[in-house]
Amino acid sequence: MHVLEDVHFNLPKGEESQFDVVGMGLNAVDWIVQLPYFPQRNSKVQIKEFKRIAGGQVATAMVLCGRYGLRTRYIGRVGDDEIGEFSLLSLKSEPIDISMVEVIPGAKSQYAVILVDPDGQRTVLWDRDPKLTY
Repeated sequence: MHVLEDVHFNLPKGEESQFDVVGMGLNAVDWIVQLPYFPQRNSKVQIKEFKRIAGGQVATAMVLCGRYGLRTRYIGRVGDDEIGEFSLLSLKSEPIDISMVEVIPGAKSQYAVILVDPDGQRTVLWDRDPKLTY
């Protein structure tokens, strides 16, 4: 178990802050697979649509805050792999400060394959390298 007191950041407090909101945590890359129906075991299903998007709960929330005009900083970690590069490029294109995003050498960035059926029900297959944990 990680103890929060062991994590220290040199962030200004109160009126000194240059940010309205700061988020620390998850970012990921999602591969969204839209299906005509959920597959049965040991079967094949033709994909209706396939796309790759930047995601993750905290990163997504910070992007939305930035798009709504809040002064926003995102703190997180990515691996030094292609998935991490895609995640960083996506974050850099948004109106948020990412100066405290760390690239962790030898780590694999979090990703997910999300199966979506016609009713919008989803099944998430994911992986995250423990090296990315604070």
